[in-house]
Amino acid sequence: MAQTFYGIRPSRTDDALRAWTNAFNLARDDIERQGVHTHFARVKLHAGRFAEAHLHLDSVTNGMYAELKRRLTRSLGEEEAKANGTNAPPTEVVKP
Repeated sequence: MAQTFYGIRPSRTDDALRAWTNAFNLARDDIERQGVHTHFARVKLHAGRFAEAHLHLDSVTNGMYAELKRRLTRSLGEEEAKANGTNAPPTEVVKP
């Protein structure tokens, strides 16, 4: 059900986050919970809640989500740059 909110325009961010919270609570294991974190990050990215989106992406550590996490991180950087009014390429975050 939570995925249906991707197709609703205008976005209903609060409703989408409630639906993803329900999905998170129903998740059977850490892999599923990390998958839900990617959706939290995507919804918050599109809502301009960049710091929160970063926190969700930081929670994703399973290698099966590495490519998705990389793409979301890049998109997040691009959207932050737009919001800050610059056309400079986003800074790549490198974790130690």
